[in-house]
Amino acid sequence: LPPEIWLLVFPNLKTLDLQSVSTTCTTFRYMAQPFLFSVLDVSPFLLSYNADQPILRPQTYLHRFLARLEYYKQPHIAHGVHHCWV
Repeated sequence: LPPEIWLLVFPNLKTLDLQSVSTTCTTFRYMAQPFLFSVLDVSPFLLSYNADQPILRPQTYLHRFLARLEYYKQPHIAHGVHHCWV
């Protein structure tokens, strides 16, 4: 099937199915990734917020967070992000 048809199918798949499809070939991975990364949910500094005692994330998390942001900035991923929660 042409890519245009797959792009109509992929949004209707469950996340687990979409993950499976994205591992089958490079073309499917490239087309499916924007749907897998449509929500960017980050809390780079706090693991949990309690006004009396905030719990900070470990420093290593910040490095992983920055790497995630770099990944989300890729053109084929960035256009698929529909929600960003900070």
